[in-house]
Amino acid sequence: MANADKKSRWFVYNGEDADPADLPDTARQRIEQSQKALDTARANDDRSEEAEQLTNLGQNLMSAGQIKHAIEYFQQALSISNELGDQHQVATIHLRLGMAHMFLQDSKNAQAHYTQALVIFKNIGDRAGIINTLENFAVFYGNIGQPDKAIQFYQNSLTISRELGDLDRQANTLNKLAASYMEINQPKTGIELNEQALALYRQVGNKKGEAHVLSSLGVFCIGDSERALVYENEALNISREINDRTIEARTLMNMGVMYYGMNNAAKAYESTYAAVQIFDEIGGPEADTARKQLDRYSFGKPRNPKTYFILAGLWLGLIILIFVISLSSR
Repeated sequence: MANADKKSRWFVYNGEDADPADLPDTARQRIEQSQKALDTARANDDRSEEAEQLTNLGQNLMSAGQIKHAIEYFQQALSISNELGDQHQVATIHLRLGMAHMFLQDSKNAQAHYTQALVIFKNIGDRAGIINTLENFAVFYGNIGQPDKAIQFYQNSLTISRELGDLDRQANTLNKLAASYMEINQPKTGIELNEQALALYRQVGNKKGEAHVLSSLGVFCIGDSERALVYENEALNISREINDRTIEARTLMNMGVMYYGMNNAAKAYESTYAAVQIFDEIGGPEADTARKQLDRYSFGKPRNPKTYFILAGLWLGLIILIFVISLSSR
């Protein structure tokens, strides 16, 4: 299990960059591919391609927990893009730098880079870039304890998506907006927003989005474990149907929390153990959380019901952060 243990720790950022030896094979391969593409761009003296590959390499390093290293590459890419006058690339890099500084809990620099990205995207009329930046701002404000401001940024993003007629993106934003309402203790509004998101995902045939929202609805209904498990089981079936191992693992973790709340420690352990096995296989930022929950369930002693709400809130917040990061990296 030594290799599995290394995989389970690869994303968790504790102030120091991850050891390259601890990276899962998929992360290492993406970094190596980006480095090769960068070397080719430099050999061809293609400055535009060099900036793009520096950005890609920085993104892959950031995803692998090598945040400080990633910032170095982003800064190199930013310098070249400024020289070339490529405003879209400049804004994109500022967005990435904001994310990196958010990982470092450097709110001042994160906010500064997001602000620069937003100004540039607005100047060049890139509405997709505006939406991504608004939603990163929302995550930023959520992280610093200002959920009301996070809601404001999500609503601004949703307005643009509706103007564009982008149903898929509307659903994505509604799902994240729902989580923000949960943070200010408005579960009814959160559930209503998620039900809107679910209807939109079904309308456009986005099975992955549908599974993600169903799993979120399960968490939102955690006070009603039977209802919550209906949502989670549906999410689990869809995730297996589309072979999305990440959503499958997250859903199994949610189910573990719910079974534990129902005083069924054995089922809680079984679900969470299945999630850990998947994370050992695919790697992922939630693996440490899964292992900690597994250790808790192994004692077989249910705890105060408030524990489940706290667990669900922390868990949902982590999922949303990862979802926004993956969206922004597209």
